[in-house]
Amino acid sequence: MNIYFISFLLIFLVVELALIFSYDFDRYSRCYSSDCIEFFLEEFSLAIEFPLAALSLAVAVAALVKLSIAQKTYIEQARSAQVANGLNHLDHFKNIASFQVQNLTRLSDVPISYSMLHAAFFPDMSLSGEKPQKALASWANTVRETSDEVEKRGMEALVPTTYRRLVEPMMRSVGISISEDVEDPVFFAIELECYKLFSEIDQISQHKPMSRFPKPSYLISVAAT
Repeated sequence: MNIYFISFLLIFLVVELALIFSYDFDRYSRCYSSDCIEFFLEEFSLAIEFPLAALSLAVAVAALVKLSIAQKTYIEQARSAQVANGLNHLDHFKNIASFQVQNLTRLSDVPISYSMLHAAFFPDMSLSGEKPQKALASWANTVRETSDEVEKRGMEALVPTTYRRLVEPMMRSVGISISEDVEDPVFFAIELECYKLFSEIDQISQHKPMSRFPKPSYLISVAAT
């Protein structure tokens, strides 16, 4: 800020001095009457008006700079408050979700990213972006399409390898990371427990993403007990 002010002041002085010395003072005689003063003000109007114009410009620029700084400060403060609120909400969510996971036999042994799971159900409070929420919606669509196919064609429509290839990337995007070495019946059992966890979380989520999930009854007969 200081360097801009000094630069402006130097430019002002240079221009003002250039205007003053551009006049030929030798051709003017000394006179202090009102007519002489009026003539002087008119003759040297440019040199007199320039400082006033420069001052007005400086005030306007200073006001704009002050407004810009105020806006930037407000945005930074709002962002800091959003981050703080998001972290507090995430901590509270972790306590609730981890407590529910402890009661799920299969899912309790699966690595879970609570920050991504939090983003799937609370995108407005999350710091992890929109990908988890979109993945959860895609997961719901996959379950719906699979349910429709099984209803039409029977259980032959459920091909475990194909189904897992579709669902596992969505699970990881939501924060559920199941090893590829897990056998299909165990995988399906874990998926069922995911829905139990999601149903509990859905009760405290304003977005209610589980309302888009049909009941995956096709998993019951193929999941490990």
